[in-house]
Amino acid sequence: MNFFAHKVLHGLKGGMEGLIRAGSRTLGAAAFAGALGSMVAETTAEVMTPLMSPVGHPIGEKLNADDLAFTKDVARLVTAITATVVGVEDIQGALESATTSLDFNFSQTHQLLEKKDGEEDDEVAALTKAMVIE
Repeated sequence: MNFFAHKVLHGLKGGMEGLIRAGSRTLGAAAFAGALGSMVAETTAEVMTPLMSPVGHPIGEKLNADDLAFTKDVARLVTAITATVVGVEDIQGALESATTSLDFNFSQTHQLLEKKDGEEDDEVAALTKAMVIE
């Protein structure tokens, strides 16, 4: 999966999450907020982290827990700023979707790669290859 397809899938996931969490919010606004939040947060975290960089940096420098938390916080901040600038009605929805993507995709992918330090593993190789722009 290339970089663009990965982000489109995050947008779809975020839009669906926005619809599910819409509650009393307008469905279109909730879906847009979720899609934007998921895409912006995941992209920001990947760009910040050499381990997950879409330009194919080799696996090397690992993030410790503080660095991972900082990366996720910055990604949420960038999401909130982007949502505000774009004029998203549901900034909370964008942040909820961003948090889901960061907690259940970015963090877990990072932990999977970090656990396999020095080992040749087909799953890790496929995951790393998927992050490289083709």
